[in-house]
Amino acid sequence: MLKVAIEKFPEDFVINLILGYSYAQENDHASAKPYLAKAVSLNGLELNALIAYGYTLNKVGNTDMAVAYLKRAIGLSPKNVDLLGTLGLIYDEHEMWQDCDSIYQAALKIDSVNALINNNYAYSLSKRSVNLEYALKMVTTALEKEPENSSYLDTKGWIYFQMGNYVQARIFIEKSIKIGGEKAVILDHLGDVAFKQGNKNEALKIWQKAFDLDNSQKEIKAKIERGSL
Repeated sequence: MLKVAIEKFPEDFVINLILGYSYAQENDHASAKPYLAKAVSLNGLELNALIAYGYTLNKVGNTDMAVAYLKRAIGLSPKNVDLLGTLGLIYDEHEMWQDCDSIYQAALKIDSVNALINNNYAYSLSKRSVNLEYALKMVTTALEKEPENSSYLDTKGWIYFQMGNYVQARIFIEKSIKIGGEKAVILDHLGDVAFKQGNKNEALKIWQKAFDLDNSQKEIKAKIERGSL
């Protein structure tokens, strides 16, 4: 229906936006891009169009333009914590650490107890192994609001891992798996914990299970091949 509609009304903002959304939801961002671009060209002040286009641009590898459009959206809605968090994730993904810290801190000034922002910023710090006490405080805040969130539990476990507290790391990561099921990244974390606890054979089995779930993870494959972290 939408493809028929776009042929009849190629300049219609709503049809372009919805068609772009539909492709994006299917993770077909290459197909989503031209329709979202058209929607933005038709109405460059529509917040949802800017956000969707920025997100899709990042997915197709155009980081600079993605950031530019998301910043334009933030200009329209400067206190939109979810939008700030989306930009934070992009900065984190591309290891733009100074910008990442700045945008997350701005979001926390608006909503200091936002669970998602606290978790995502905490996880970003844990990956860099910096400001771990602060990261632990943030993820604890997130878990106070959502104590059964498996991603937040994994974050707390990973922070403990970076602190060298492998007992607490295992407790939280295993609880994450129990609640949320086996996922490659979280199993990978558990394998790292097992290795640090001196259980090499267990670690190898866990890493293999993680790789079987997602064989695009080159770092996991490398750990299996060398038999160590």
